Amino acid sequence: AVVSTQSTGVLLVSSFPAALFMKYLGSPTSKQTFSSVLALLQTLFICKGDTIIPIALAILSYLALVVIPKRLIGKITFHLTFSFLLVFKLLVFSEIFIPSYMTDAVLLLMVLRIVSYAYDYQHDDVFEGDNKDSKPSTSIAFFDFIGYCFCFVGYWTGPFYNYRTYYNML
Repeated sequence: AVVSTQSTGVLLVSSFPAALFMKYLGSPTSKQTFSSVLALLQTLFICKGDTIIPIALAILSYLALVVIPKRLIGKITFHLTFSFLLVFKLLVFSEIFIPSYMTDAVLLLMVLRIVSYAYDYQHDDVFEGDNKDSKPSTSIAFFDFIGYCFCFVGYWTGPFYNYRTYYNML
């Protein structure tokens, strides 16, 4: 299904007041919930039934991050996510599956976020708090990871930002 330019414009224009609203939400948890729910709703609006693909990628990646030994997490997550993209593209190329063009954009930005998160986590760069001297996070919280993957800020157009920047934004 082809999405009109008008629909894409509506998403971009609606993101601006949503970002202003999010600025005034109190707690980081409410900001994270709001930004994730908005991104999922926007994905449903644009990608329709294809929304299951980015959700599946995020959940599979989270499971891999939890299971993989920390010293290998970056490389294996890199290979896992790009293999997922390869299979996705092979299905598209063979015309077994024809997704919306925005599904590609969502998946590409999400792969960047997931791989970045994995390498940051492996090298103890996923910190709690604003201070780089603070204690590194020792576990991967499901909703924090999903919140990072599905944050509407930069979700459709970029720019890419790492987990630390996302955490500081909240």
